[in-house]
Amino acid sequence: RGPFYLSGVLTILSSLLVLWFVKEPVRGGKEKVLQDMLASGTKYEKKLTFEDFVHAMLRNQSNSLLIWFGFFTSIPWGVIFTFLNDYLSQEQSM
Repeated sequence: RGPFYLSGVLTILSSLLVLWFVKEPVRGGKEKVLQDMLASGTKYEKKLTFEDFVHAMLRNQSNSLLIWFGFFTSIPWGVIFTFLNDYLSQEQSM
């Protein structure tokens, strides 16, 4: 039990150090098109909403292709990893 308690205490201590000493970066601070706006003191507050995310995922043709490809390829891999183990252990006695 001791190593688990020690690891928990060290994790909490390191998270407090990060909380105190690491500064949050300015939103849009590395974007060249926003440099003038940020230099004048205005904050960039635009955030991605769920509706914007869905729109970007469904309206972009390459994203739609990747979604369909991922859907149809995850099913065979799921079947292989799930049932291949049972097949090999029960039918092939491995």
